[in-house]
Amino acid sequence: MKKLKIFLVLGNAATGGVDSKIMMRNIYDTLVNMGHKVTLVPFADMMKKYNPLVHMGQSRKEYLSSEILKSYRHNKKKVTYDIFFSFLAESVIIPEMFEELKGEIYTINYTTNYHQFEQLHKNISPHISLNTYISLPHKKAYDEVGANSYWLPMAANPEFYNAKNHNLSYEASFVGSAYAFRQNHIWRILQNDININVFGPGWLHNRNSKKIIKDYIRQLRYPFLGNEDKIRDLDKNLRGVIINLLNQKYPDKIGGVLSDVDMVKVYAGSKIVLNIQESRKNNDIICPEVLYGANFRDFEVPMSGSLLLTQFSEELLLLYDAEKEIVTFKNEYEVLFK
Repeated sequence: MKKLKIFLVLGNAATGGVDSKIMMRNIYDTLVNMGHKVTLVPFADMMKKYNPLVHMGQSRKEYLSSEILKSYRHNKKKVTYDIFFSFLAESVIIPEMFEELKGEIYTINYTTNYHQFEQLHKNISPHISLNTYISLPHKKAYDEVGANSYWLPMAANPEFYNAKNHNLSYEASFVGSAYAFRQNHIWRILQNDININVFGPGWLHNRNSKKIIKDYIRQLRYPFLGNEDKIRDLDKNLRGVIINLLNQKYPDKIGGVLSDVDMVKVYAGSKIVLNIQESRKNNDIICPEVLYGANFRDFEVPMSGSLLLTQFSEELLLLYDAEKEIVTFKNEYEVLFK
């Protein structure tokens, strides 16, 4: 295998952990362990340095794009790079950055959020040499904008995820953000007296003054919304009510955000780890398109030595011997039964 010289920009966490380094471990550590020479851009530091008062006339995206280009051109005086490899989205850079690089180096951008393609990748992807995507249906979105793409599923670093020295602490667990239909699944599981512990962003009830004011304003504007916006508002309110109920009725089962190390301990210390990866396109309840695929947990949990109980998707059949290596479910009745 040819050893490459790679200029690497990791711009997003992709996980909700405390100061999560998951992407760093999965991408940077893997590339280095494979013997590639990697120049890692201190992107987090760049983001902290942006000040709209100091950098007047420059948006944050313009500033970050300019700083990345400066860093690349400074470093390429010393290193002849083979690949510009990034994990970036439209929220932090402008398309012109990749357009400028087009004639200089082959660019690859790793992506994870198919359900937010229109907000995160639609405008930059045509300017990138190759876009990778994690879910097979994602290809259609890239084809529609004329962007080159390649299926590259999520994975996990075996050096970090393992079952060593972790005691069994949980009958079942779920780790992930509280969004989409996850609240409903967890509620039904706990209602049926199944012992599951839940961790991640959004699960702990946070009734501060700012949220109280937002909820009050939402109620005032509700009568003036159109029918679709009323449905969106009701959906958001229902999910919030379920979170409140979970915290009131099952306070010992609901936890907050975990560090990377604690997350691995929960995975390895659980008999069963539940994974709910369904998402609706653009996180919009009105959208009829529900997306299934394989996310980080589909790799992290088996690697940690625990039983993975995950939502079924055709994609998983390409990666696992379903019902032997992992266990799948298709609805709330199956998840309760299994």
